[in-house]
Parts: sequence; structure tokens; C-alpha cells
Amino acid sequence: MSGIELGHALITMIEPDRETILEYHRWYEKDHFLAGVLTGPAAFAGQRWVATRDLKALRRPAESEVASPVDDGSFITLYWIERDKLSDHTDWAFPEAARFAAEGRMDPRRHHVSTSYYDLVEVVARDADSAPAELAVHRQYPGLVVVWADPRAVDPASLVGGPVDQVVTFRSISLPDPLPAMPGAVMSDPARPIDVHLCFVDDTSGDWATRHDPEGALLVAPFIPTVPGTTRYLDEL
Repeated sequence: MSGIELGHALITMIEPDRETILEYHRWYEKDHFLAGVLTGPAAFAGQRWVATRDLKALRRPAESEVASPVDDGSFITLYWIERDKLSDHTDWAFPEAARFAAEGRMDPRRHHVSTSYYDLVEVVARDADSAPAELAVHRQYPGLVVVWADPRAVDPASLVGGPVDQVVTFRSISLPDPLPAMPGAVMSDPARPIDVHLCFVDDTSGDWATRHDPEGALLVAPFIPTVPGTTRYLDEL
């Protein structure tokens, strides 16, 4: 493949403190989303997603080791990183996070429900018209269903079809613990890798959020995209 090739991701699910959610939202969107990741080496795309209270009510199973309680984690952000260049990014990112913390630019008014770096495992597309995975966060899909599972416990091909245009599957990798400036980050234990299946949905008119309930999933959680530069959905969390 010529050009930029997707190889890794930073996937982070966050729950902000409700009392200061507006300030947190503005900080993350205007500063951290851009300066904390996307300006770094090899990071070439990113997108934020949100789970309203109605979507959180559709999460399953009711008790999950990923999110406890199961409705924890209002925002999830996906960052795409070029293949074979993850170390270029992390060598920049960890010192940069420490610098931001020293400057008071790391907002502590949230906790990490699930934050890890991942390696790409596979991409399964519905048909030839599906966007390349490199462009998935640019295509403006109206819905996303995230499925956490033990490695190979869920077949990505079983998740594709109907409203699911493509599934991009990643597996978590081990990095230093604790991660700088990210207290409470989880799923970085080398003894317990986790697969994350990102199901990109191009039709939210039907049962897109509940269509799939794969056996063996640790958590199935639907999201919709945030609207950059607005406070939309903050009152629906």
C-alpha cells in the first residue's frame, strides 16, 4: 500500500467530573485533542464520540469488567497512528504529557475508564465501497459500536453487515505503568491483552445500537460523534 498506512491506535474512554464537564469538554477539544496527540509524530487522524444516557442504557452485559458501573465512560476518542511508527509517537507523547502537567495543561477533572495503545489486527469491510480504514474517522459515520473482548473471542466478520460498514480491530499492547499524567489508565497489563472491535455504522435509522450482541464480549457500547466546536449532548449525559 502506498501512502499512509494505519497500524496502531490510541483509544481512550473517559468519564469527566459532572460538576465541571463544560470546562473539561472545552479543554479536551480545544487543547488536548490537538496538542496532546494529533500534533505528535505519526498521529494522522482522530475523532471524538459521545454516549448519551439513552445509548448508555443499551450497553451490555449489565456488569462489565471494562466499565463498572456499566454506564461509566461518556466519551471515547480514537487516534490513528501510522504503521511501525508507534514508538516515534510515544517517545514524543510521554515527555510532552509531563510537560503539559507541569504547565497546568492536564485537566484532572476526569477519570480513565479504558485507555491503551493498540496494534491493528485486521479490517473487515462490508463491500468494496467501504472507506479505507485510514479514512474511517474522516468519513463522518453517524454511529459507532465498540466491542471489547478477549483476543479472538469475537470474530470481526460476524459484526459486519447491515448498518455496520466496516469493523477495525485492534489489540492492546503493554506500555509503562503508570502512564504519565494519566492516573487510572487500564488495560495496559501485558498479561491481559484486549481486543477492541470498532464497528463503524453508516445507517442509524434502525436497530444499529443493539443489532449485535456477540457471545463473549466484555462490553458492547454504542456512541455517536460529537459536534466539534459545540456543547451538543452535554446535557444528555
